Amino acid sequence: MKRIVLCMVLGMSVIALSQARDNDRRGWDDGRRGGWNNRHSGWGYHHRSGPVMVVEQVSITGNLTIDKGSIAIKQGDTVYIVPGLQRFVGFIDSLKEGAQASVEGFAVPSRWDPQTKYVRVTRLNIGGQDYDMDASPSFPPR
Repeated sequence: MKRIVLCMVLGMSVIALSQARDNDRRGWDDGRRGGWNNRHSGWGYHHRSGPVMVVEQVSITGNLTIDKGSIAIKQGDTVYIVPGLQRFVGFIDSLKEGAQASVEGFAVPSRWDPQTKYVRVTRLNIGGQDYDMDASPSFPPR
């Protein structure tokens, strides 16, 4: 009796799983990319609809502060959040709140707050010392 019930449960789960796999109406393999849906690949994939992301090269000088849980530099009315600097808090001694810093890099405006921009740092000057932060040349994101 146990074997019959076990075989029935196993058979129903195999049927359910085989039906769930063919539920992708957008085409699992449309013949162009060899197995993966084209909407996830690089050729026909559009990252987002709407306004185009504007990337600008910036050079910012100011005091370090904390804004929205990240290290930031406020210059005028604009707050430049520098999320990559949090990795170096224990390694760079002068990387503290209120320290004078100069940052060069690429800024991307925030979608939610027009007064906020996110910065991908390429060069940092803090405590009289220069740091080259340009590790990956793939910014701005594709």
